[in-house]
Amino acid sequence: MKIRQAQLSDQLLTNSYRLCWLNGDSGWWMEEARAQVEIWLRGRGFVVEHHQGTSLQLTRFCEDLSLWSEKRAVEYCYKGAVSADLGRAIEHAIDRSSDDEFMVLITNKLDAKQRQSKWYRSLEELAWLLVVPIWPLESREMQFWLQRKLKDAQVKLTDEARQFLMTECQGNPAAIVQTINKMVFFNNEHPLWNLEKLRGFLVGDVRFSAMDLVKATLKGDAVLAVSVIDYFQQERLEIAALFWSLIREIRLLITIKREVDGGSTLALALKKNNVWFEHRDLVVACYDKLDEIKLLDVLATGQRLDTLFKSMSDSLVGWNELREWCLLLQHALYSKE
Repeated sequence: MKIRQAQLSDQLLTNSYRLCWLNGDSGWWMEEARAQVEIWLRGRGFVVEHHQGTSLQLTRFCEDLSLWSEKRAVEYCYKGAVSADLGRAIEHAIDRSSDDEFMVLITNKLDAKQRQSKWYRSLEELAWLLVVPIWPLESREMQFWLQRKLKDAQVKLTDEARQFLMTECQGNPAAIVQTINKMVFFNNEHPLWNLEKLRGFLVGDVRFSAMDLVKATLKGDAVLAVSVIDYFQQERLEIAALFWSLIREIRLLITIKREVDGGSTLALALKKNNVWFEHRDLVVACYDKLDEIKLLDVLATGQRLDTLFKSMSDSLVGWNELREWCLLLQHALYSKE
């Protein structure tokens, strides 16, 4: 049976499966799916082991499953091309399994040709197989995902506060989870978080964040960008947080530029790369000015500075280099030359 990632938890709770196949790019959403399945397995008393190999090794591995003690599960990272050989190995694994055995298979994402193949379509019909393609959630699914995360953490937000959390974290799932985990410690103090309480909690005593530097850079506001860097230096905060927020943004802009040049619409590229709310508006506003060659030059310069920032994170030289590099990035975004 094939489902969307948003349906994973409900399917595991309401149906009996012996193999769950997660296929997609490695990244945060893949790790999220792996964690969901492992938590479910451990809750059912399974001992989870981790292995990797080819389809042939997977077939041989399954031969030994019957020798395991009860309630054993394995997470198997498949190394190799996804093909009919893997399909046969999956069928063999299911045939050899029992109710006290479970396998989580992790592979790269499938292309359109693979998804249309006869062997893959036949696998989707297997009753004991759960197929879960992994990709970034769309806006509506993100809202459901956030509601589930809040419910699991027993954190209650008003609708307005929940929207603010999504906006402030720019739809970044790792940042959202990190914030929710912090909020758990204040559940007794705040049984219901409204917008005012959440805003105060997120802002706290900090005047600027790394995201403020990204926003200032996308706006071309050199004064604000330098102010953010000055604030981090004065408060003796981590220089790497600012540096890598800009590195990630440059890579994001290059990715979006290439996808649009390759035939995608800007709206679709933004959605695919989880660019939301105010962040989305800022990228749209500067998109027409994007020059991939200039961005690649700035990225190369930034990567050379990485070693300097690591060795001189609290030095005047390191902070000055960051200021100059940030201004270089703004020049690349807004220069007409």
